[in-house]
This record gives sequence, structure tokens and C-alpha cells, in this order.
Amino acid sequence: MTVPPVIRRWLGPICGGLLAAWYTHAYMNWNPQAIKDFDQNWVAARALLTFQNPYALIGPGRLFPSAFPLAYPITTAVAVLPLGLLPLGVARLVFAGISVTLLLWAVGPRGWRIVVPMLLSRPFMNALWNVQWSLLLTAAMARPDVLSWLAPVKPSIGLGVLGACTTRRQVATALAVGLLLLLVSLALRPTWVPEWIASVRQSPAFPPPMTRLGGPLLLLAGLRWRDPDARMLLGLSIMPQTPGWYEALPLFLIPRTWVGSAVLMVGSHLAFQQGVPTWLAPSWSVEERAIAVQLSLYLPALVMVLSRGVEWPAWRRRLKSPPAAG
Repeated sequence: MTVPPVIRRWLGPICGGLLAAWYTHAYMNWNPQAIKDFDQNWVAARALLTFQNPYALIGPGRLFPSAFPLAYPITTAVAVLPLGLLPLGVARLVFAGISVTLLLWAVGPRGWRIVVPMLLSRPFMNALWNVQWSLLLTAAMARPDVLSWLAPVKPSIGLGVLGACTTRRQVATALAVGLLLLLVSLALRPTWVPEWIASVRQSPAFPPPMTRLGGPLLLLAGLRWRDPDARMLLGLSIMPQTPGWYEALPLFLIPRTWVGSAVLMVGSHLAFQQGVPTWLAPSWSVEERAIAVQLSLYLPALVMVLSRGVEWPAWRRRLKSPPAAG
């Protein structure tokens, strides 16, 4: 029986999404007290549905005892408002499953030699473990023609989505959705902007990658401005963001060969503190983790972007060219 192309195209991503949902469910059963990054958005959505102030409910010593105050704008909570109607455990499964499904659908055409190293990398594992937005936004950067409207849900890396856009229509779609989310959020809670600013001031300061070790070099990506990957890298570099591994997941869209993808994958696992894996060294400081991400992912990705179009030496060209007939 001939399988329709649409089914073949979506079968793998859907299976991957179901596997991601199963993993999330299994982890919840193993560690029911764990708090995921998505949980803040779910609590904020529930608060909006009951006309409460999310910024007063989330944070250390509050009703939802998160390690940090809510730093997301209310527009993010509006984006997951339907999931706020579901129990937290079910909402996690749905969000993780949809995120991984769209990510695999978006990056699938690049080939398994590039996709598999990304799935085996620390950023992907960390993003799935934390049920993070970076899964969805990486899919948006891979297919901005379809998913650019996801850019406003997390402005810290949403600028990378705008950089990956190749047409004005894609940018206009993202801006229109952002305006719609803003209008809905103001209708639900007109006072959220000053409340958000006050909450951000209580949160730890997370500088953009360009201010870290070797960070000014990332501005060199502007030399390749016509390359969407260079614009994406530049957008990610100049926006403040948490120095977590998951925020670096979009960098795996930059390699165009399996070698480049493998370099980032291996680098993400080798960036340990004195040979100790990060999952065995939870005492890592924020600055140490930021430097590890910078050296193992951001700077190699910059080298890949800048090396495109470089004229190789004659001996390299002869090695790459096929042998002459006869």
C-alpha cells in the first residue's frame, strides 16, 4: 500500500512527540516534586482566567514557590491560555508533545545526519527535561515561513526568529501576532506592564551572550547579514537570556553538514566543570554555565557562519572534486 506523502512527512514527528510526552509523564512519576519552566506559564494562565495577579503568585515564598519571580510578560501566559484549563500534568504532556512534534517536522528535511546530533545534544535534552519554550521557537527558526508567529511568545529568543525570517510577510505575521497578544493581555489585565517590570527587577540579571567571555566576537555575525543564520545568531547574541543549555538549542540549525552538527553536540557534552558532568555538579554558578555555553556552542556556531563562502586552497578543492574520467 502506498503511503501518502503527508502521512510520511508527519508520521516520524508525531511519534517523536508522543515519545516526548511519555518521557515527561515518566519523569513526573519519578520526581513528582520537580518544577518545570513551563509551570510558571501555566500558573500565570490560570491566574488570568481567575482575574488574579500572576506576578504576586509566583516566586520564592509565594503561593507557587518558584526559585525565581515570574519574568515572562503576560503575553506568554495568553499564548498558553487554553492549556490553563487543563491540569498541570496534562498541560505539560500536551505542551512537550506539540513542541517536539513541530520541531521534528521543521528540521526533518535537513536529514538525519544533522538532526540526530541535535536530538542527542545537551540543549535538546535540557529543553525537554525543563519543558521549555526553546523547542517551539527552534522550530519557528527552522520554518519561519509557517511558524514565525511564535516569535512574540518569548521575546528573549524570539528576536532570533525574526532574524531567521526571509520575507517581510513572515516578519509582519510575527509582529501582528505580537500585537494581538498584547491587546488580549491588556484586556485581561490592564496593569500588567508595571507589575512585570517590578517582577523583572526582583529577578537575577541575565546579561546577553555578547557581554560574556568572547561575546563581542559574536557581533561579527553581522558581516554575513544576508545569511538568515547569521541574523538569527546575532539576534540571539544581543538579547538578555538565561544561561541555560536549552537557550542554545537554535544554534543547531546553523550547521549544514553532519560534521558541524556533531561538533556542537560533542561540545555541549564536553563542557563540564573539571571533568564532572553538569547533572552531577548542580552547584555550578550561573557565570560558569554561561561561559561553558559560550565556548562550546556560541563561538563554534559563529565560526561556521563566518566560514561560509570562504575560498578553500587549491589542494582542498582537488580533494573534494571527483577524479577525471579515464
